[in-house]
Amino acid sequence: MNLRKFIFISGFATVVSLVGLLLVLFFVNLADYGVWALLLFYAMLFLTVFGLAIIVGFYWFYRIRKVNESIQRICLYAIKNGAWFGTVLLLAVFLQSQRLLNWLVLCALLSLFVFVKIVFLNNSKNKI
Repeated sequence: MNLRKFIFISGFATVVSLVGLLLVLFFVNLADYGVWALLLFYAMLFLTVFGLAIIVGFYWFYRIRKVNESIQRICLYAIKNGAWFGTVLLLAVFLQSQRLLNWLVLCALLSLFVFVKIVFLNNSKNKI
């Protein structure tokens, strides 16, 4: 896949998920649909954050930092970071909706994020 196709597909999928998120926010009543509306909201939120993080992460590594790696590796790194950021943000939003998010939990969540990122997601041969 070339660079234009990757950016076009990522941008298009992000816009579609953002439209889906806005449709869920404005037209779906939680009282009528219950758990399914909640699952749809969290799925659309994750896909939107995931897509935005991919685009921002790719732009960061390719244009701003000007990393001397292949395009495929930068794309994979942006996808991996986007999925991880989307998961952590989704977990924080879920904890906030259950009224369990406070400063201590947020600091623990961010510490866990940094620990997993450093230990498991960064290979010594795959550093960017």
